Amino acid sequence: YADLDWSPVRFFARALPFEQVLAHYAATDVMWITPLRDGLNLVAKEFIAVHGIQDTSGVLVLSEFAGAAAELKGAVLTNPHDQNDLVAGLAQALAMPDDEAEGRQRQLFDIVSRYDVERWGHDFLDAVETAGSGASHHRYAMPSNE
Repeated sequence: YADLDWSPVRFFARALPFEQVLAHYAATDVMWITPLRDGLNLVAKEFIAVHGIQDTSGVLVLSEFAGAAAELKGAVLTNPHDQNDLVAGLAQALAMPDDEAEGRQRQLFDIVSRYDVERWGHDFLDAVETAGSGASHHRYAMPSNE
């Protein structure tokens, strides 16, 4: 389906400078991220952030097995173990009406911009504190050689 000026899929088997990665995110209409287990969460959030800051609509198709899938309401979820579901998710994203794509992107950007690293850090430390306060604390000593 590619021609000299356009390619539907670009695969890079090398590292790219961050500025180039951002440019690729910005030029992408559909980001298709399909890990078989938790992974690629930051890539999904970076894609959302770039489109949100630029106020453009990009559609995120995300594996239901990615950890971010539970958080990123508005992504088109797909099962990477099911070829028909992969095709259906991609087809849905490609055929999505502009107003729906824009609404989903706004919803995703709102999630990503509110749940930033600072909030995550506070939530994590609060969870550790809560878990620690309910547990009995035991100190274990190393056996002596005596």
